[in-house]
Amino acid sequence: MTIDELVRQTLREWSGDARVPEGLADRALGRRRRARSKALAVVAGATAAVVVLVVVLVVPLMRKQVERIETLDYDRPVTTSAAPSPARDIRADPDTGPPMRLVAAYDRAVYAYHVWRHEKTPDGKSELLIRTWFLYDDKTGGYEKTPWALLDVAPGGGTVAVLEELPARRVGLISGGGEVRWIDLERRAGGLAWSPDGSKLLVTNYDGNPAEIGVIGKGGVRYSPPNSRTGFTVVDPGTGQAVFHGVPWDAGGHMPRGGDFRWSMDGTTVWESTSDGDEPRKFYDLEGNARPVPDVEKHGSFQQAGLSPSGRWLAADAPSKVAVTAVKDLQTGTLTLLRPVAGHWIEQLVAWADDDHLIAWACESDGGNGCVGGEFRNRLVLVSRDGTSLTPLSGFRKNSQRSGSWEPLVSRR
Repeated sequence: MTIDELVRQTLREWSGDARVPEGLADRALGRRRRARSKALAVVAGATAAVVVLVVVLVVPLMRKQVERIETLDYDRPVTTSAAPSPARDIRADPDTGPPMRLVAAYDRAVYAYHVWRHEKTPDGKSELLIRTWFLYDDKTGGYEKTPWALLDVAPGGGTVAVLEELPARRVGLISGGGEVRWIDLERRAGGLAWSPDGSKLLVTNYDGNPAEIGVIGKGGVRYSPPNSRTGFTVVDPGTGQAVFHGVPWDAGGHMPRGGDFRWSMDGTTVWESTSDGDEPRKFYDLEGNARPVPDVEKHGSFQQAGLSPSGRWLAADAPSKVAVTAVKDLQTGTLTLLRPVAGHWIEQLVAWADDDHLIAWACESDGGNGCVGGEFRNRLVLVSRDGTSLTPLSGFRKNSQRSGSWEPLVSRR
């Protein structure tokens, strides 16, 4: 497996969760359809990777209280506050990318984003995918740089999860901007995900650094790092209980190592990406036992947004030359193509803002079947479910495939 293939695999592993986002990889499709044999969706053009340890920052509508974190990595204290707004208004910063002001629409907000880069280890034997995280601070009205290796904002915006190193021995919990409450883990951590209702934290465990994307051998030959994933831990933020469940990784196929676990839509099971084209996701209960794919997860869409809040509408791929994304009405079977609108091609559907609108990546249409500056020059937009209206939310990324690009973290408001 090449470095590029490994990066793409990593991005696919982040594709199933609207938080993550992970704005993820090479599905920032242009006008021509990529081969659909690629099994998993990835958010438009991200080359972000794995990272991890989580500190949970609870800020339930508590304003002004923030924790100031001293770190050797930066020359000033870092404010980490993601106080949520109860409003459903549209907030945009259409001239700036990454945004300087809060980006939000209806029931979703970009409470954080990361900027990624490739970096070799000091001994030159490995290549890492490093992310620098920026978290929205309502005190300043902008996004502030943080020292965390990974952070995540729970549904409702009242809790933020972050990790300080890769892999990590503990998870931290911060309530109301107070002191960090650390929870030791049985196995080291390398990934995290909040349950859909925000009541549990899913930690993926690794013995090695999940941010390692390549091993450099003699003569500069690069190859995939070995699997280091060991299983997952379910953390109860209220009690501090953390229970580890070992899940072996099947290294067959084109994925030599396991990636992060993600929650199912209803939060009763978790899943992992596989190299099986017929069953690209394998599900487990919260005890680590294999389970059948839930019926609601059998929709077959590779779009990150998935099902709408009501469950009626599905963010889908478009089998057409005039659109690459679509919305399917699961009650009637009607497929609505999201054609170019307001000078933009809709490339990737990231999250449902509500039942009538989606947050998406879009490039600037050149008036034909192409994009101004290429398909990887794109921005966040809000598009209506019927594809008739579009509102820019952020400025354009110059090239989502190059080091220094940014990826949003979309959470429920």
